[in-house]
Amino acid sequence: MSFRNIHEYGELFSKYLEARKAIFLDRLAWNVFEADGMEFDQYDTPQCRWVILHEYGEVLGGVRLMPTTARFKVPPDGRFLQALLDYIMVSEDLLAADPRWTIWHPFEDPDCYADEALRRALLLASDHFPVALDIGL
Repeated sequence: MSFRNIHEYGELFSKYLEARKAIFLDRLAWNVFEADGMEFDQYDTPQCRWVILHEYGEVLGGVRLMPTTARFKVPPDGRFLQALLDYIMVSEDLLAADPRWTIWHPFEDPDCYADEALRRALLLASDHFPVALDIGL
């Protein structure tokens, strides 16, 4: 979702911002800005893209992508994604599915470190490492 096509999704974006408030402000008590029951900040700009996981309009999770110099190869077609993964929101329903989190950090994940090509690529790409969430649906 982007600023250009946000209107095509009805209330989904505002529900996503409400979910962010519920998690970051209400549950985690972070010191974040809130207005009209929604959380947003200076990084929610026209340069961003949002991926919102929903079921019939109910927000289950979401992520905000921001431009960066980090490049990540997207299998299987070998394209590259240039984005900074800012955060991942996951609903309690998805958490109940016992997802497996992986932060592709070469010094904290032995598999990443063992693969020399992967380790080198991760270290050269950025100081932010990719996050994967495997959910059996």
